Amino acid sequence: MSNTREKILKTLLSFPGSTINDLSEAVGINNISVRHHITSLEKEDLVISSEERHGVGRPRLTYTLSDKGIEKFPTQYLKLTRRLLDYLRDNKNTSDIEEMFRNIGKEIADSYVIKIGEKSLDEKVHLVKSILTDEGYIIELKKNEDSYTLTSLSCPYLRVRQDYPELCSLSHSLISELLSQTVNIISCRFEGDDHCIYQIPIEEEQNPINEESPDNIPLWDIETTNPNVVDLLEEGLSEIVDPELGLNIVQLGLVRNINIENNQSMVTMILTTPFCPYGPSMLEKTRKKVESLLGMPTTITYGHEPWDPTMMEEGLSDDWGLF
Repeated sequence: MSNTREKILKTLLSFPGSTINDLSEAVGINNISVRHHITSLEKEDLVISSEERHGVGRPRLTYTLSDKGIEKFPTQYLKLTRRLLDYLRDNKNTSDIEEMFRNIGKEIADSYVIKIGEKSLDEKVHLVKSILTDEGYIIELKKNEDSYTLTSLSCPYLRVRQDYPELCSLSHSLISELLSQTVNIISCRFEGDDHCIYQIPIEEEQNPINEESPDNIPLWDIETTNPNVVDLLEEGLSEIVDPELGLNIVQLGLVRNINIENNQSMVTMILTTPFCPYGPSMLEKTRKKVESLLGMPTTITYGHEPWDPTMMEEGLSDDWGLF
């Protein structure tokens, strides 16, 4: 980096929102030269500009470092990350740490729910490769006769993952949740293998649900295994209302399944549309409600089963004027 460019970046780090005149005075070069450097820095996505009004007349441009520009300067993220992980290791057992990273992987996957949508497995796998690339992985994808393999050639957490293998559960959870199916770990770099490789079985296509079928009404596993808590959950979950439709999630049939295993509850939930602006909030409210009612750790998975009005409680679709 040239001395002048470095001075401009340092000035913007210390004084974000500087104008061309401000930078010219701080760096000691004329306005034309500053503009030349700023144009170059903007093309490299190191600097961003914005308009600022200052009374009557045309607005003036001010300049600020982008996130990429800020990263040009020394940071202590890695040291802080290691300290946080050391603290977790000293205060939590391995299974708790792995579960925490699994949940982080699920939360990352939830942020891509709308992007994944209702796609074929092939479309999903290629989209997952793109998403993982955005998350900092370098991925090689191969389609086999009965499966896909995702090979992670590089991991964004490599520098801390070597000492904290629990982080592997984050990647596995992220891929599994994005695809909404089982993903097998074939090899792991931190068990002595060359790369982390994930196998995605190609399962037979499910027959689409008949709109007239009573199977559209959700049947929770706990109705068989833990029938004593069904009424409690139905009553509690009825408090969560879809703001757009004015009906609660039980009436709409959005909670597709709840099961309990190893003193943990797992919820599968869908939305009336993957583009629902209240989706993330409703999913989290549901998870917290179940966790509170059952008094045990709870995870929630976004199901990719498309919603239709036949999933509603009996008689509601007629009352609602849908049929």
